[in-house]
Amino acid sequence: MKRKKTWICILMAFLLAASVCSFSAFADDGWNGSTETRPQGSGSQEDPFLIGTPEELAWYRTYINSWNNQACALLTSDIDLNDQLWDPIGQTALGGDSPNAFAGEFDGGGYTISGMKIEHERLYSNDSYNYGLFGTVQGVSDNNKAFIHDLTLTGSVKHKQAAYVSSTKGNAGGLCGQASNLDISNCVINVVVTVIESSSVYGDPAIAGGIC
Repeated sequence: MKRKKTWICILMAFLLAASVCSFSAFADDGWNGSTETRPQGSGSQEDPFLIGTPEELAWYRTYINSWNNQACALLTSDIDLNDQLWDPIGQTALGGDSPNAFAGEFDGGGYTISGMKIEHERLYSNDSYNYGLFGTVQGVSDNNKAFIHDLTLTGSVKHKQAAYVSSTKGNAGGLCGQASNLDISNCVINVVVTVIESSSVYGDPAIAGGIC
């Protein structure tokens, strides 16, 4: 009788362990590409948003792209974007000043953002944007620049121009698509950047850059 109880206990323990492993495997699928979570902090230089998850980075992007372009952030751990499609931080249409062009400080804290994946096909002449982890970076002035530093970034950016699209094209870079009044320091950018342009496209060409 004791031996039978022992085997039952072992079987129950095995089933419990298997269920825990199955749950862990499910829970480790990574970021789903849409979930956002507000991080701690207020976004000031003295109290930056503390970003340690993909969900918090996605929230920060939405916050910047909603006319809060000078908000500052500090990474607190490595972040894996899980090869989900990424919309840039500071995404804004080309031409003139924009309240959505990033103008704050982004401190990578020595951490890595990996698994960034951007794929975009420009289909219309008025659909002209810049692509990278940051889309457009535009510091306030020469004396008040945007600042991105102490960050390692890996992933890919692919920007395709459809036929018969005219006027200025969007640009693609690993860290940012286009920038002015920006300081970059201690960043390692290991991003594959590709721009594909049809022979029938006219006007200024799109530009690819490893960093910006």
